[in-house]
Amino acid sequence: MVYNLLGTGLELIWDIIAMIISIVAVMLVVLINGAIQKSGKLSSDVTRKIVHIFAAPVFLVTWYLYSGTTFSRYLALIVPILFVLLFVELEPGRSRTRHSWFNV
Repeated sequence: MVYNLLGTGLELIWDIIAMIISIVAVMLVVLINGAIQKSGKLSSDVTRKIVHIFAAPVFLVTWYLYSGTTFSRYLALIVPILFVLLFVELEPGRSRTRHSWFNV
């Protein structure tokens, strides 16, 4: 966490940009593997393993984009949390209806 293209005083804006870049990078791994799986070139088991292998290293590479402030660490934390929430929602066998916690 040492990079800031915008300079001093704009660390928060740069960290938000870095977070968006991180989310896009991780989601590209997911989307590319989804396209490969849909094309039939690899099974869903293999593409799921590829996502597990590549998502974390891609996210780790994007750590260098953040400015290094204390708040940037919390913004960086949002990326893996969103990734986990996405796959909790897409978990096989779950109902495709509304979330169960909304149906109280």
